[in-house]
Amino acid sequence: MKSVDNPSLNKITTLGFVIICILTFIHNGTVSLWDQDEAAYAGFAKNMIESGNYLIPEFVWSEIHRKPPLHFWSIALSYKIFGISEFALRFFSAIAISGVYFLIWFWGKKLFSPTVSKVATIILGTSLLIPFLAKVAVTDALMLLFSTICAFSLISILNQPKIKFVLLFWSSFALGLLTKGPPIIIFTFSFIFLLFIFDKRRKNLLKLKPWFFLPLALAPFAYWCYQTYLIDGGEFLNWMLDWYVLKRISGSVLGQSGPPGTHFLIISGSFLLYAISLPKAYISAFKAIKKRQNNDTMILALWFVAAWLIYEFSPSKLPAYCIAAHVPLSILIGKEMINLLNNESNLSLNWQRFQFTLPLIISILILTAAIILRLPFTINLSAAILVILLLLSSFFLLKRLPFSKRLLLTNTLFISYLIAIIYPQIDQVKNSSFLVADYIESKGVEKDVIYIGNSKGKPPSLPFYCEQVAKKVVVCKDQNELIQLYQDSKNIAFVLNEEQKKAFENNFAGIEIKQISSFYVDRKGTADYYLILN
Repeated sequence: MKSVDNPSLNKITTLGFVIICILTFIHNGTVSLWDQDEAAYAGFAKNMIESGNYLIPEFVWSEIHRKPPLHFWSIALSYKIFGISEFALRFFSAIAISGVYFLIWFWGKKLFSPTVSKVATIILGTSLLIPFLAKVAVTDALMLLFSTICAFSLISILNQPKIKFVLLFWSSFALGLLTKGPPIIIFTFSFIFLLFIFDKRRKNLLKLKPWFFLPLALAPFAYWCYQTYLIDGGEFLNWMLDWYVLKRISGSVLGQSGPPGTHFLIISGSFLLYAISLPKAYISAFKAIKKRQNNDTMILALWFVAAWLIYEFSPSKLPAYCIAAHVPLSILIGKEMINLLNNESNLSLNWQRFQFTLPLIISILILTAAIILRLPFTINLSAAILVILLLLSSFFLLKRLPFSKRLLLTNTLFISYLIAIIYPQIDQVKNSSFLVADYIESKGVEKDVIYIGNSKGKPPSLPFYCEQVAKKVVVCKDQNELIQLYQDSKNIAFVLNEEQKKAFENNFAGIEIKQISSFYVDRKGTADYYLILN
């Protein structure tokens, strides 16, 4: 696509780029841990530092969240630099998402066009999923970074089969394998297979020399596997094979299932703020593959298919499975946005109104949810103010700007609002684990032991936070044993469920009990904790 020389668009995209990069770090240290995955990963890294075992991840109530270790190593490194905190936990996730933005902005302009790459970066950074991966320390941010480097390397090899791109590809492949295992293999091999079928420059892909580089790329992962085998005789490796491969092939896990098409709807929903260009992006991609156009659009379409299609046939469904598909789709939408900018005279006013209505609807839903959940007045007021601001900016203040530019500005404003104002407010409905530890710490004396009797939901965040304010944390559900411990020991604390609380009240008249409650984020219901200090 020919680059569009548009100074005002360049200013808008540059401003948007700065904003979305800043947003990756906003409030990363002010929101408590998200259960289950993030809290488990926080515990894995902490335990690695304390135990010296950097090979097999271990933490209370976190067995099913174990994965290859690179992500946990990065968190442990961040802990050593910044100390154990939520900011340190999420630091490398934020770096990874910022890295993806930089890749599209700077590397993308060499593969596509400067204007398309800039617009695509803003589209990805104002979508409804990718920016929030910087806010939760799961493996997907790193995986997105490595898969994007792999994809850009493959495209660059098609254009110029240089050794630097080959090395970049295999290095990122090796790191992706150490981060999450099979997904990087599935994506890259699928993409290479499709490129061999559809792209006329397929011979350039032989420069990858898999007969030489693949064993080298597998070596770090194989060495890690070997070291874990020496520790437990292969128990952990057998568990990973069963949990992450066999169970996902044969059925869903943890109830995360859906019919074919689920992933497509999730991906499309993530780009709802660009609904006006989304259908055209899909149509262009389909036509490019069907006609074997051998252009940028076909390459992006093959990238999207390689990252998406195979997971539609798996019974297990999670939004993160197809995370690599978001980058090519953002670029395809960016290409359509540039076409729209050059042909806005053909765009009906009703379509424009429909597009700008979407963030307003989301804002109203947020306001409604805030009222239902009885959140503080500030969030209700801020949501209401945003609705007014979006109306004004979209239809009046920015009316002189072309539609495409108004859309980019409005969506940047909207995602900034979600992250800077709404995101930290959500913590008020899910932070019971943090509040438990905070209450115990507020009493001024570090406890020798915290006994956790309430294991409902088994949120890893609870033992993680409790370990910050006690010398030792023990899970003990037997209420008779808990009562005996209360009678025999001093300088301890108990985190109980309702049944255990009643048993204490029956045995110790007038005992002081503090209740702390919030919603679960990974299941229905509330986490109700009853605290007793001794």
